[in-house]
Amino acid sequence: MKSSALVLLILALAALALAQTPPRSHPAPRAPYLERHSALDKHPLKNDGGDLLCWADFGLQGRVRKMHIQTSDVIWEPGELPDHVIVRFDSLGRVHTTISYPHAPLPQGYLYQYRPDGQLLRVLRYAYQDGFATHTADLDSVFPAQGPASEYFYDELGYLSRVAVYDSRGQLEREYLYTYAADGYSLALNQAVPSRRHRDQLFFYDRQGLPLASQKKDLAGNFVITAKYSREPNRVTILQDYLNGAPTQTTTQLLDPAGRLKKTTVKDFQGNLMREYSYAYDDAGRLSREDYSSPNDRITTRHAYETDALGNLTGFSSSQGEDGLNFSLRVSYEYY
Repeated sequence: MKSSALVLLILALAALALAQTPPRSHPAPRAPYLERHSALDKHPLKNDGGDLLCWADFGLQGRVRKMHIQTSDVIWEPGELPDHVIVRFDSLGRVHTTISYPHAPLPQGYLYQYRPDGQLLRVLRYAYQDGFATHTADLDSVFPAQGPASEYFYDELGYLSRVAVYDSRGQLEREYLYTYAADGYSLALNQAVPSRRHRDQLFFYDRQGLPLASQKKDLAGNFVITAKYSREPNRVTILQDYLNGAPTQTTTQLLDPAGRLKKTTVKDFQGNLMREYSYAYDDAGRLSREDYSSPNDRITTRHAYETDALGNLTGFSSSQGEDGLNFSLRVSYEYY
């Protein structure tokens, strides 16, 4: 009887300690961006490497129900169908489905499922009816789910602990493992079948989620440094492309007072200029111009944006020098 009471007391104290665990002083990392649709990947917003999961991530105003993104790129389809993706949101503003055309008879998509607390639980592969092409409105769910594309796991504080990514056969392709400390966190990217191109990696972040360093497993199975970051006001220096323990390239990023990238300079190990980029922004804070220069070349890329009455993006284009337009994107919306 006494031993049972002692066990209950220990369990109660453990539960109390867990309940009183203070929240971490740094923000929780976002789910990694899992390049799923080429048209979606070309949307001007990339969310700093985090997945695009809600109205706010896309910078949307109003209760958007469906967003259709179409690019000037053409994918292989009868009639040269432009590359496009359809994003459907639920009534809470979360991404519910994404639909696009791969090189297959049926449109392919993903169905997003969430936990009761709103955290992303899993993403399922799905085949869909494309309402924009058939004008049949809401026939999106006429095909069955085809297994998970990714699953998300969390610790007791609601922070990501593991993300599993699966191939089209449902086999584990890679996983992300998170480890937290008082001064930041680390992320291990493990490949199910490592190769020369796809190797295991380690990433280290500070309390604000900013990168500190990265490592990659070499062909001998040892982790070697690939990049180191240092910061001072309005400046980030990245030592990268390590060879035999020494960096062969240094990238310097200068930021404006708003924290936006203003200039990037890339030099080799001897300090010789390799590439230089400068950036300008419009009144809405969007990238409007990018100037690239090297010892042998100079390219200016201009970006233009169109928005509707709510301020939502309806058009985006980029052009380079005398060659003119090299890419455009159109977006249309349906609202609740």
